Amino acid sequence: MSVNDRALQVANQDRHNKLCAMVKADVPAVMRIARHLRELESIEVYKKTHKTFAKFVAEELGFEQAHAYRLIDAAKVEENISPIGENIMKPQTESQYREVAKAPPEKQAEVVLKAAEKAAKENRKPTAKDYKQVVGELVFDDTEEEPADTPMVAVSGVSGVDLALQNGKALNT
Repeated sequence: MSVNDRALQVANQDRHNKLCAMVKADVPAVMRIARHLRELESIEVYKKTHKTFAKFVAEELGFEQAHAYRLIDAAKVEENISPIGENIMKPQTESQYREVAKAPPEKQAEVVLKAAEKAAKENRKPTAKDYKQVVGELVFDDTEEEPADTPMVAVSGVSGVDLALQNGKALNT
């Protein structure tokens, strides 16, 4: 490796470290923005000038609708998990919050706790994958499987679409 290549490698590593520090320092700012967006949506003053919140955030704040709502969801999760205290590693990125948001509000704190415990056992910080796995275990594994021998009753709807009713749930056929 040449001296120039080595110097470039060192410079890139230094820049990488500085950028990582800046991103970590900005995470609280992102969550402040998320809380502000949530409040803006809830007080509904935007309705004076815009038909929808999505149009408001796009035209006035420069946010795409999907991004604004992901941030609002993150703010909701942050509120739902606040009772777990400050000593637990909470989500640090939008992608982590997005995974936690897939759980019902009453299970979100448990998701964060279990993901933090799992990561701590492996001597690392929780990842979005950890949160996703815990959500899958807590939310989707808790559902009871339907018995295989449950009889189905066919019902013909007004529109001519046939439905099958099994255990009180409508299934398309």
